[in-house]
Amino acid sequence: MNERKRVAYLLKTYPRFSETFVLNEILGTERLGLEIEIFSLRRPANEPVHSEVADVKAPVTYIPSLSWPLWPPGLALLLFSHLVLLLAAPRRYFVAARFHFGAGSGPRLKDFLQAGYLATALNRGKFTHLHAHFANVPTTVAELVNRLTGIPYSFTAHAKDIYLTPSAELARKSKVQNA
Repeated sequence: MNERKRVAYLLKTYPRFSETFVLNEILGTERLGLEIEIFSLRRPANEPVHSEVADVKAPVTYIPSLSWPLWPPGLALLLFSHLVLLLAAPRRYFVAARFHFGAGSGPRLKDFLQAGYLATALNRGKFTHLHAHFANVPTTVAELVNRLTGIPYSFTAHAKDIYLTPSAELARKSKVQNA
């Protein structure tokens, strides 16, 4: 029996009025019949959205964050997700933590905590792939999810990413990681 592919889309903020290209890609992906779910690292500000956002079938999950105001259950969800990952695969968890915090490029606790939450959600939802938009924070989180779970990831880099992300970081994020 051929299992259907489930793809998670990871964005910094969804929806965003200025990111029509992301909305069009999501709608096109759905028209092709791929089952997707959208995960957003931040909730959108009160800005207008395109009317086509209503045509998106994929559910949207907003990942808890350490941003103020911190929603108290959000911190508990973040920490619980990490406990689940630690107990399931301690060696993998510590290798991922060492990779992130030993990188020396200003690792952020927020990224690591959100990656753990997303990793747990993707494992629970039996996702087969993670796609991040933008080579900066979303791909950092996707790279960590890959190291925590083995779920493969891809990302779309845009002009700003290509010019502002250090070339060594882009090269590392572009390499295929073994699970």
